[in-house]
Amino acid sequence: MENRLLPLLAILLLSNALGYSLILHSIFTDKALKWTLPSLVKEVHRPYPTAVKEVSSYLRHHAKQNDTIYAYP
Repeated sequence: MENRLLPLLAILLLSNALGYSLILHSIFTDKALKWTLPSLVKEVHRPYPTAVKEVSSYLRHHAKQNDTIYAYP
């Protein structure tokens, strides 16, 4: 297949998949439509705030040198 046809094929397949998903969503659910792909991209490309990361960030900003920290698992 020629290289210039690949973008057109990708656009057609994407529009078909999105259209099919929208039709199924409107038939089978009463919920508002959510765009999950942008949410997924946002979640994957931003650091996830874990408890360890938040505590270490707090200690980095508020603890003084030679402070003793006790941690329990």
